[in-house]
Amino acid sequence: MMNTNAFPMTMPHPTDRRRLLEDPRRLSGGAFGPFAESVVRFADQCRQVVVDTKKLKLPSAYRQVDNVVINGMGGSGLGTDVLLSAFATQLRCPVTLTHDYVVPNFVGPRTLYLACSYSGNTEEVLAALRHAHSRRAKIATMSAGGRLAQTARRLKLPAYVYATPHNPSGQPRLGLGYSMLGVWALLGKAGVLPYTERLVGQFLTATESAARRFAPTVRIPRNPAKRTALALYGRLPLIISGNPLSGTAHTFANQCHESAKHLTVHFTLPELNHHLLEGLKHPAAARTLAAVLIESPNDLPAIRRRIAVTAQVFARHRIPVLRYRTAKGPWIAQAGEALQLGVYTSWYLAALNGVNPQAIPWVDFFKRALAARQ
Repeated sequence: MMNTNAFPMTMPHPTDRRRLLEDPRRLSGGAFGPFAESVVRFADQCRQVVVDTKKLKLPSAYRQVDNVVINGMGGSGLGTDVLLSAFATQLRCPVTLTHDYVVPNFVGPRTLYLACSYSGNTEEVLAALRHAHSRRAKIATMSAGGRLAQTARRLKLPAYVYATPHNPSGQPRLGLGYSMLGVWALLGKAGVLPYTERLVGQFLTATESAARRFAPTVRIPRNPAKRTALALYGRLPLIISGNPLSGTAHTFANQCHESAKHLTVHFTLPELNHHLLEGLKHPAAARTLAAVLIESPNDLPAIRRRIAVTAQVFARHRIPVLRYRTAKGPWIAQAGEALQLGVYTSWYLAALNGVNPQAIPWVDFFKRALAARQ
C-alpha cells in the first residue's frame, strides 16, 4: 500500500504541535517541497496570466450574450466561484457555474459557455462542451493543454492555453492563480465583469501582504493561519462568511479536504441562521465542531449583527469560534486575503495531521476504479 504520510500518524502533544509549526524547514521540506513552492508562487501565477492574456481576443459576438455558463470541476472551478461571489453585484448578465456532464436547458446561441479544465482532460467538462456545442453556444476554453486544447483547435474556438511553471506541485487547486485570473481575464474581455489593472493590482497587493503574514517563518503569536490550524486540529471546521466571500469559504474547505485530508464544511450568512443553529445539539460529535467566521469591513450592518449573534450561539454550545476580519478594500481584494488564509491554514493543518499535502490517493484511486468500469 502506498504510504502518503509526511509524518507519523500520531496525535502530537500540544507543545509538539507548536514546535512543529515553528519549524519552517520542516514545513517546507520533504513531501511539502513542491506544495510549498506552489503556494508561495500564487502571485507569480496571476502575473503570468495578466501578461499571457493581454493579446488574447474574443470575437465581438461573444460580448453580445444574454447569459454565461462556466463549467469547472474541483480545483478548476474554485477561482470562478470566488469571482462570482466577489463580483455578484457587478455582473452584466446572469452567470452560472456548473459541475456536470451536461449544460443547463437554457444554454443556446446567446450563451457564452466557458469550459475550464486545468489538465484539459476532465471528462465532465469535455462531455458538457460537446453538449454546449450542439446547442450552438458561443464557446471559449481554458486549460493547460490536454484534450480540451485539442478540441478547441479542431473546432476553431477561442482558447487560453497556459504553461504552468509556477505550480511545481501539478495540483489544480494549487494552480488557482492560473484558473482564477484566466476566467477573470476572459470574462473581462467579454464585458461580463470588471477587469482592470487597478483591480488586479489591489487583488495582488492583498494576497501578497497576507502571504507574508501567514508565511512559515512568521511565529504563531503573529500568524493567524498557524493559530487557525492549531484551533481546527482534531475538530470539524465550519467555514462561514457572507455571500461576497462565499467562494473563498468554499475554497478554504476544498483546500482542507485535499491538502490536510481534513473534513471541512462551509456555510453562508444569512442562510445558515435559518437552519444550522438548530442542528448543533445532536449528535455528540457536534461537540467537536470549530467555527471560522470570515468577516469583512464591507459587510452589511445586518450581516455584522448576524455574525455577532451567531458567534454567541456557538459559544453557548461550547463550540470554539475564530473570527478573522479582512483588511479594507474592494471585495475581490478581500477575497484574495481570505484565499491566502485558507491555503496557508490547510498547509499547517496538513503538517499537524501528519499527511502529505500534495498526494490525493483516494481521488486517484477513484479515477482508476472509474476508468476500469468503462
